[in-house]
Amino acid sequence: MTRAVQKTPGKESGSWSRRPDLRRIGKRSGAGWISALVLLALTAAGCASLQPDKTTPAARHDTAVRNEKIRGLNFEILDFSWYYLPQTDRIQISGRAQNRTGESVQAVRLLVTVFDQNRKPLGTTFAFLNPTYIKPDQIARFEFSVNGSESVAGLRLEYYFQIQN
Repeated sequence: MTRAVQKTPGKESGSWSRRPDLRRIGKRSGAGWISALVLLALTAAGCASLQPDKTTPAARHDTAVRNEKIRGLNFEILDFSWYYLPQTDRIQISGRAQNRTGESVQAVRLLVTVFDQNRKPLGTTFAFLNPTYIKPDQIARFEFSVNGSESVAGLRLEYYFQIQN
């Protein structure tokens, strides 16, 4: 194997020169700086988009009661949380319900009327439980939204469950 040796004046014969070729480095470093700046900009933009939305308030937890006027499936809302979305002027509600029927059921629909802290109705809506096939004592999730405003300080859900026909 042959090594290329560049002789440098004032050095012993056969020594290696460690001087870089500045013409080649200049070309690479310009592209390198541009690449580094682009990478830095993309990283900063990506990190900014992953930060939490500070305009959304923390989730709140209130009460849910069965609608006694309507006989529905024996499901129970275990818990739910909600928060106001100022961008859409809606209240987002999500929670968990448990199958207490003793049987496996499919396509269960939660029908709910939402009231504010003054017992003023905010809306009536429905949501399907997820997963769609629910075994006895299994817990399922739900999520829906209703019209609301910033003045809502508390929620009360009146609900019942039925099988979608």
